[in-house]
Amino acid sequence: NELQWLLSTILLSYKKEGNITLSNFCSKSPRSQRVCNRYYVAVKWTMKKVVSGEDKPVFQFDGNYTSSYRQGSLVNPAFLPYGMASLMLFNVTLMDEGIYTCTILVMPQYGNGNIQLKVRAQPTVQLSPQSVMTAAEGEKTFSCHVRNFYPQRINVSWLVRKHGSTHEAPLSSDICTGVPSSHGFDGLFTVLSRVTQMVNETNNGSLYICEVQHESLKKPLRRNTTLLVTVHSSKYLIIILIFCHQHTIKI
Repeated sequence: NELQWLLSTILLSYKKEGNITLSNFCSKSPRSQRVCNRYYVAVKWTMKKVVSGEDKPVFQFDGNYTSSYRQGSLVNPAFLPYGMASLMLFNVTLMDEGIYTCTILVMPQYGNGNIQLKVRAQPTVQLSPQSVMTAAEGEKTFSCHVRNFYPQRINVSWLVRKHGSTHEAPLSSDICTGVPSSHGFDGLFTVLSRVTQMVNETNNGSLYICEVQHESLKKPLRRNTTLLVTVHSSKYLIIILIFCHQHTIKI
């Protein structure tokens, strides 16, 4: 009879030195019931990259012999007699994302199952300049730096809320958003978005909002800045000419 295995998808938020356990167990045997001697159990975990399709060995146990191909991977042999072959991964990174396959042999039974590990990294957002005071003339550019996110797909949008209003209007013109790129060895992405606005008295006190949507976030991430426009009164220079008349008195 073929062993039955738990199939599921695990979503992990990327954190440095994060750990995770991929839980597979024999559903025909209660966890508290010993089903066999561990010396008659063989377990092999492999991982397939979703994009490239490359298969990599992760961990293998065969009776008394243990082989860990991925540093920081472990299956506790003490749980094998109870039908549990959970794989523990320490210090998880984006490189660990993929489809994991557990193959187990408990004489005379054989079975395997898959479990998918998705790793997600939440972005950090910085809006500059954070506070703006400028004269009512020309243009002003706001920059939204979005860093350290994974996967690549992300949405950056701009909104404005006029002073004294609760309505947020989306901005659609004079926006330049780059293509997310990865320059580091960690595989995390970065993108820059800019918006340029004319400066005049009508947008004095307006709140400009950079909103980021990413699948690692439960709700959009926002940063905002306020535009303060200084208005100078006209100055008039009054020149008073004083003419001095010299009178000559003749005697």
